[in-house]
Amino acid sequence: MRKELTDGGEVAKVLSDISKNDDSALTGLFALTPAQMSLLSSVLGLLFIEGLDLDQQNSLGNFIVGIGTSILVAAAQGSLIEANTDPTAVMQRQIQSLKKQVDALQRKIDRR
Repeated sequence: MRKELTDGGEVAKVLSDISKNDDSALTGLFALTPAQMSLLSSVLGLLFIEGLDLDQQNSLGNFIVGIGTSILVAAAQGSLIEANTDPTAVMQRQIQSLKKQVDALQRKIDRR
């Protein structure tokens, strides 16, 4: 049986509970094997579309994809910031850039 969220206050409470960064609720999810995660995704997808017409399925699917996209964007930005603040990674990129510049200068010298 599905519980319907009938007002914005209930939706806000659910979202608030999800976003509290309480790892205990998600620990089991992140411990699943890839096959188990795929199976769970399929089962949840089938449960979510039960009783929905094609337009509603399309809308819900796009909404869930939007959530996934937001999570991926946040993770990518976090990785970028982390990579740019890691002194070793920054120095390695600088060294690679300098090596490319030295190689380009060496090619110019060799052509003369």
